[in-house]
Amino acid sequence: MFQHLWIYVSIGLLSGLHVPITGQAIQATGGGVIKEGEDLELKRPTVEKWKECTWRFYKDPNKPSTCTFNATSGEVVDPVCSSSDAAALMEYTGKSANECSITVKGVSNQINGKWTVEIDTSGNQTEIQIVVANPVESGEIVVGNQGIVRAGETSNVTCILHGGRPAPAVYLQVVGLEKSHVVSSSQTQIANETGHFESRFWVEIRPTPEDFNKTVECKSNQMDQMNKSLFQFKANSAVLNVMFGPQPMSEQKYKVIENMDIVVSFEFMANPKPTLVKWNVSQPAKDPGNEPAMREEVNDNTTSTEVPKADAEGQSVTFTPGHSDDKYVVSDIIDEGNAKYRANFTIKNVQLSEATNKYHLDVENSEGMTQYGFNLVVEPKGPGGGSNDATDESGASVWLIVVILALITLFVGGAIVIYKKKMRNNETQPLNTGRRP
Repeated sequence: MFQHLWIYVSIGLLSGLHVPITGQAIQATGGGVIKEGEDLELKRPTVEKWKECTWRFYKDPNKPSTCTFNATSGEVVDPVCSSSDAAALMEYTGKSANECSITVKGVSNQINGKWTVEIDTSGNQTEIQIVVANPVESGEIVVGNQGIVRAGETSNVTCILHGGRPAPAVYLQVVGLEKSHVVSSSQTQIANETGHFESRFWVEIRPTPEDFNKTVECKSNQMDQMNKSLFQFKANSAVLNVMFGPQPMSEQKYKVIENMDIVVSFEFMANPKPTLVKWNVSQPAKDPGNEPAMREEVNDNTTSTEVPKADAEGQSVTFTPGHSDDKYVVSDIIDEGNAKYRANFTIKNVQLSEATNKYHLDVENSEGMTQYGFNLVVEPKGPGGGSNDATDESGASVWLIVVILALITLFVGGAIVIYKKKMRNNETQPLNTGRRP
């Protein structure tokens, strides 16, 4: 599993829409990308000492705001600006005669756009595009068609982000999705007249039932030209509502002792919830005259002793949830959560002959139907109430214990008798003095 398989894209970085810069000679805070309210420094280094330096801001393309700084006397004098607003906007902050630097204090969205600088009335202007960064305003994740995807079919998972300047780098993740389930990915980022982006990033996936309820996450990061993070955004997560039919499993085998009850239980995955559950019992084809009739199930929880029509495999009967009699009980389907369900079928007083029956469970929902087969292994009941093998083994054990206890009793009893007899002889025999009478 790829628990952290983030799929990434930033159209802005790839296509040059992020921050177009044509004048590399201008050094700017954040490479020209700055958050609103921060101070922006613009610096134009020069090889030789400059005498005149003119900065222009093209808020109005036809009438830029202009300030010209003069250093003919060796010191920078008050600028000549096109307006009082321009004079308030541009503050000279150069620290040497080989640079022409200004600072825009507490930038606002109003200074977003094209700036140029010209040294010594050369006519050559160096340009930089200043971007005042704004965060992504909102975003959402769209999964498939109205939140539904189907197992084995190709569907889109889309992250949509509204707003944001510069263009955000977008990351999309389906937590736990295997890489092989990703078919392709694509994206668009379109800027409006103010340079704010509408970003769409979608991934084509081909999910499996195991992808049901997996979490989809989308986040973004906006950075300046120095790779410093400015804003991060995370959309509300979504889940994959994968639709699929009841999932198959191998045939099951259940062991039971003759005359005992058994509960046959199947746990399976399905989405949506099954709408049809049927248990089927089929007897092998035999002579109807020598066999008792099998009861035929009716969906209103009643039974009949009529013999149903026999097919090539003999008699068969079907039971649905809610049925209950002295032989079969069918419980309602149990929802165990996370698209897992359990169906239970109780067979009472199982007989040896029932081992030859054929059994299966049919489960159906809107996505398909699956049949689950099972069979019974019926062990004969021994005289002790269990199986013959178990009775023989337990009986032999009991007899062995009895024999051992009897032998121990005989040995202890014999030892006591011999001991008492010897003591009696010692008490009645005269003392031997070694003299003849």
